[in-house]
Amino acid sequence: MRIAGQASFLTEDGHTIHAWVHGPENDRVRGAVVIAPALAREEVVSHRSMRLVAARAAQEGWLVIRPSWSGTSESGERPACSDPVEVWHRNLELAYRTARDLVGTELPVHGIGLRIGASVLATSPLPFDKRVLWEPVSGAVYMRQYTGLRRASGLSLPPEVGDGVEIDGAHFTDREAAAIRALPDPRKVTAPGLLPVRETDRTVAKKLYGVAAIYAKASPPAIAALVARLDEPVAPGAPKPADVSGWRPTTTARFHVAEFGVDVDEELLELGPDNLAATYTHPVGRHGTGAGAAVLAPPSADPKDGPTGLWTVQARRLAARGVPALRVDRHHCGDGAGLDEVKDINPYTREGVADIDMGASWLHERTDEPVTGAGLCVGGWLVAMAPPTSAMTTRVVLNNVAWRAGERYYEKLYRDWDVDAVLEQLRTMSDVELNTTWRTRAKELVRRRMPYRAWLSLGRCGIPNVPEVVMEHASRNAEVSFYFGAEDGVFFEQERGEEGLARLTRRGRRIKVAHVPALDHSLQAYAARLTALQIIDAALGLSYYPAEEMATCAA
Repeated sequence: MRIAGQASFLTEDGHTIHAWVHGPENDRVRGAVVIAPALAREEVVSHRSMRLVAARAAQEGWLVIRPSWSGTSESGERPACSDPVEVWHRNLELAYRTARDLVGTELPVHGIGLRIGASVLATSPLPFDKRVLWEPVSGAVYMRQYTGLRRASGLSLPPEVGDGVEIDGAHFTDREAAAIRALPDPRKVTAPGLLPVRETDRTVAKKLYGVAAIYAKASPPAIAALVARLDEPVAPGAPKPADVSGWRPTTTARFHVAEFGVDVDEELLELGPDNLAATYTHPVGRHGTGAGAAVLAPPSADPKDGPTGLWTVQARRLAARGVPALRVDRHHCGDGAGLDEVKDINPYTREGVADIDMGASWLHERTDEPVTGAGLCVGGWLVAMAPPTSAMTTRVVLNNVAWRAGERYYEKLYRDWDVDAVLEQLRTMSDVELNTTWRTRAKELVRRRMPYRAWLSLGRCGIPNVPEVVMEHASRNAEVSFYFGAEDGVFFEQERGEEGLARLTRRGRRIKVAHVPALDHSLQAYAARLTALQIIDAALGLSYYPAEEMATCAA
């Protein structure tokens, strides 16, 4: 087996979830561990840490199953109006049964749960031997934290939808939210084998789940201590290790897309010489249908499922209407990251561009369809910077804020990114007034007063952000659409993007820029998520999106 894991579908009685299965290289295991992940945006922020938990446990001789909950990440959608807690208990049962089948009846099967995952694990009726509850929280506290966070953030976000309960990257009906709120504090549950673990260093906990993904940082010492909780003295006559060398991943599954009332097929792939994990979703029994194909690129260093699982949803929506879609992990990102990488590294790289472009080439060869590339933030930059020879002849870029073509600036930015210092500054807000220095004011003066051609020349050298640099590259042999939410649109205009747009339009480049107030930058608001789906639908000719406000440009 692989310590870094292999992707697999787990299926039983029509119930399918996606999971990563980790194990020691010698295939001899002393038991199994099932991971109960966090929920919504917390799951994304903690993804790197929980992957390293699984890898550490595999190094220590455990078989580890790391699933994603139904309705999140890469698992199948949760049935409408279902009790989410009941469904997640069923997810755990499927993972537990898989583990038990692999290790036999004599070896232990433990669980490790993070945050709300700890509460689901603690309340499961399954006979786990130990249940390690990492940073446990009750459902009521969790929902209160995340419904309040939006109000307290001070950010300009799209309006909340009129019904149900909205948290970062997820929406629940009132009944579904009530079921989550009813989850008790795991530390107060009466069940055998409960081991609550609360980090004494609260900075470690904060960087585990309670920050933006770019500030997240795994703690190898905390992870080692957590996995050590599974150890117990080996009694004389204890069962021998199980041999799991016969296990093979299940790489195909069928999912029902309730919105359109049809099924789609999905395949788990490994692409390129480094076996990057990819997921290919297509109409049942078909590949090319004449409707085009799509590659969906995630933001930041996030996994391939995109902004809190939204690209998984969109891939299946597209396939339900005849458009095959591909999602692929990138080097150093998501499950393509190295096991020694404890925080995000620079995702703005030519290697990342090549990873997405490789996915587009594979998709074009498989389907013989023209490919549309769609990406959010970093993913949008990767799509835009694909070479003119790319199979992505149509490109949809959402909320891009990076307008340098080279990676040197971004490499320095991420290399010098001191997570601890940034978090301390955010905590104290001591430097907010100092940020408006003479240097900042000088840059603003140069931006507004410098002749545009000189401004563009500096941009081509990678000194300031100049939108024309990226727009010019993206529009070579491709039709490109840029969509901006409120804050990102202001930044585009401040960096003189409309002047570049006008120049390129006069040269016959096929570029569209639209300001869409419903988009928040990370697509965490429910209204923003629905809008992003509609935008991509429209780019593929599946629907018409009338709500955009087209940016004006000079003739």
